[in-house]
Amino acid sequence: MLPLAIMPIAWVHALGNKLGLVAFYLLKGFRKRTLSNLSLAHGIVHDEKHLIKLAKASFQNLAITALEYGKIPFVKDINTLITCENPEKAKAIIQEGKGLIFFVGHQANWELLFLSGTTFMPGVAIGRPVKNKFIYDYVVR
Repeated sequence: MLPLAIMPIAWVHALGNKLGLVAFYLLKGFRKRTLSNLSLAHGIVHDEKHLIKLAKASFQNLAITALEYGKIPFVKDINTLITCENPEKAKAIIQEGKGLIFFVGHQANWELLFLSGTTFMPGVAIGRPVKNKFIYDYVVR
């Protein structure tokens, strides 16, 4: 994790983009499955060129997400990685004595949204443990 810890986040993302492309070309089985699954998504894919572009971007996003997990523990201020566009709305609702529920999709490092949000409002996360205990403990930590 040390190399990721000392890299600027932009470098981590650039490395993830490169590794994602390498994985797209080297991992034939995953590439075929990704292309097949994307082709089933009606209204998203316009043509074969667009399908391949989306598949490559998917591999790149996955690589970036994986590398970010190595970087996040070393980030002193999580809000340098994520920006909440309108925290005042959430604060106003909380000040009225009401609660908020955020539903977050499993896209990229969605945990960052929770970490950022709890810097300006109270929060509780509910989730199901993943089967791999090492990864689960790492994410919770």
